[in-house]
Amino acid sequence: MRLLDSTYALGRPIRPPIFGAALAMIVLSICAGAQAPQGRACGASVSDSGRSGGEQWSFGAWLAAGTHEPIKTREGHMEDRALYITGITASRPLNRWRFGDLRFTPTLVPGILATANREYRSVQYPGGGVDLLPYKKSAFGVGLIPVAFEATALASPRAGIVIGGGGGAAYFDRRIPDPEETRFNFLADGHAGVYLRSTAGVTTFGFRLQHISNGNTGRVNPGLDSRMLYIAFRR
Repeated sequence: MRLLDSTYALGRPIRPPIFGAALAMIVLSICAGAQAPQGRACGASVSDSGRSGGEQWSFGAWLAAGTHEPIKTREGHMEDRALYITGITASRPLNRWRFGDLRFTPTLVPGILATANREYRSVQYPGGGVDLLPYKKSAFGVGLIPVAFEATALASPRAGIVIGGGGGAAYFDRRIPDPEETRFNFLADGHAGVYLRSTAGVTTFGFRLQHISNGNTGRVNPGLDSRMLYIAFRR
């Protein structure tokens, strides 16, 4: 048995994006000594500015997209898929210091579109030859990211940087990215960006590394690692 279309192989797969959470912890350790009992949190809305204790919830939405991303297939590593994620997020301050804050930021029901997942069809030729012909299918998933945090650092009264990460799970309408994988997959991400605060709310632009895999619960577990650009907004 041989496979068709074995071009575009990558030298190695991208490692899971685990450094986002580590960077967040570094920022927290640097800023811990600068904690202040009151003051405007980095990226906080106007209604939060005069309060302490971090008890106010705010809500928003975000969108991330990555194209020409690598995928591990039976043909080898290809670079022909795309990943799109959007979600409604909640945000609650956990701790504030003079130059920023730490927030709990779970995402409620993220929607995920993953393209170019492989399906295979056997083709027999006269004389006994057999080819395994791949074709591509998109998959849609929904889930929950209940464990997520962001640390912000103030650059000016209306701008700063954000570093965060989180983890959760999603269920897809087909097995991804291979038919011997599972529909249920785990999610993990690390992200960093810059935020701009206005009277309308807080807008963030950044870079996101997204990992999706079944945690070795399927027959195979190649996983999906995606480099994405994202935009987020919250009141």
